[in-house]
Amino acid sequence: MTLDPPPSFSAWHVARHRARHQHHEGGRIFADPLASILPGLSQDALLADPDRPWEARSRRFIAARSRIAEDRLARAVQGGTRQLVVLGAGLETIGLRHPHAGEGLRIFEVDRPEMLAWKRARVAQAGLAIPEGVRLVPCDLERDGLLPRLQEAGFDPFRPVFFFCLGLLPYLTWEMNDALLRFISSLPRGEVVYDYYEPAEMLSGEERAYAENRTKALAEHGETWRTDFSPRAMEDLLELTNFRWFEDLGAAEIAALFGPAEGAPGADSGGHVVHARA
Repeated sequence: MTLDPPPSFSAWHVARHRARHQHHEGGRIFADPLASILPGLSQDALLADPDRPWEARSRRFIAARSRIAEDRLARAVQGGTRQLVVLGAGLETIGLRHPHAGEGLRIFEVDRPEMLAWKRARVAQAGLAIPEGVRLVPCDLERDGLLPRLQEAGFDPFRPVFFFCLGLLPYLTWEMNDALLRFISSLPRGEVVYDYYEPAEMLSGEERAYAENRTKALAEHGETWRTDFSPRAMEDLLELTNFRWFEDLGAAEIAALFGPAEGAPGADSGGHVVHARA
């Protein structure tokens, strides 16, 4: 069976970056043995394209945000959290890998119905299965109520929960970002890792050109980059949405986590990774 292209160009592109990281950097920042399976990429395909400097930086940033998210999740699981919600799950593999199955972690992967249907078909085509304790939750965040969809899948809003929102916030309006963060902070021990990007006008030189080209490329595939934030604006938003603690990791902080030998994984045109607790 041959599948049509995935409904989301950005989901496929991010999965490609994760897969290429396993080959170009040997998964040193973030090891994912299933990274190349869902996008359906052979080793020849992974290595065929030239490794342009800005692509390498984007790839390492995507690997770094996944590593940060999963490291913070592991700490939360040690502290008793047993629910993970992955918003905009795309071709994320944590559900298939399920690294905390032994601790009883339940994983809810949320995305648009057409994206999850494509993912489910790709998992079956690859000879894999969705593990016990993992639920694929169809939900269009622009039209559907997130909480009812989660509860239908078995989510308990009265128990601690961790959220991954990787690569999601830029595609939401400011109002949707505000509502989403307020929802997460309203939950018991609500915790989240997400990324955001600084406005292109705050950047200069090659970084600014890359940010502008990224927005243009997404638009050509029918995907709109709606929001970006200065670090101060993000700090204000987190305070408005009632988070009591957060860390905002920019390029220097991310590079320090993984060492200069990894090639400054945070240097992705103003990319930041935030970890926040309610």
